Order: sequence, then structure tokens, then C-alpha cells
Amino acid sequence: MKVGCPNPLNDWSIIEENLKITKDQCEGNSAIIKRDSLFNWQNEFIGRAIATIPDNLQNTWLSSGAPRNPRRWGMVIYTSTYKSNIKLKSIPEQRLSTIIKGFNQKVVKSDLTNFMTQCNFITSGLLGKLESR
Repeated sequence: MKVGCPNPLNDWSIIEENLKITKDQCEGNSAIIKRDSLFNWQNEFIGRAIATIPDNLQNTWLSSGAPRNPRRWGMVIYTSTYKSNIKLKSIPEQRLSTIIKGFNQKVVKSDLTNFMTQCNFITSGLLGKLESR
């Protein structure tokens, strides 16, 4: 499971996870409660809630939809973990820093392509722009 994990504060990191939720859950008519099934954006089951998710640990949102892009409702839930629970290899910035420091010369496109592919980044045309330089 991929989660957001900003820089630690006092050796603790806040973790955020995006969930797919229903319209009722987004509008506050129905909470995520203990033992509810949780799904990611690919509609894959990722686990069950071990407790009701309090309002101060979540943030709901919706996308208004467009042609061929239906409305979606989501929730970001927040928790924290101690630094020793996070594998440094799983932090993209750490991996990129290792790539950059490992070269005595310029980093080439293939290095960045491999990095972006391994981290499952969406390129949004960035690699093509690098090539033209």
C-alpha cells in the first residue's frame, strides 16, 4: 500500500492514506465505522477499519466529474508512525538522493526514467521535456 509520509517531527511521521468512499460518507451522512471495508482508487480491498474514523483524523473531498469521468468521493485519513517503521528505501526522495550522489557526472535521462518507473510516477511528459534539453 502506498501512503503519503511527510518529513518526521520529533521522530514521528504523519501518514496519510487516500480512500475511495461513498457519496453518503463524503457528505457526513454515514461514517466509516469499525470493521468497514476500505478500498483504494483501483477499487482494491486494502483492509478493514479497526475503529470508527474520527472527524479530526480525516478529510473528505469530491471531484465534480466531467464527460467520461464520473463523480468521485474520497477521504484522506491521517495517523502517525515512529521513524523506525519507515523503510528508507521506500522514500522516493531518499532514492533520488542516492542516485544523484552516486554519480560523479551528470545524471542522464535513463537514470531518471528507471527511478520514475520503479516509483510508479506518472511522467506527465516530463521525460520528453528532459530529452529536448
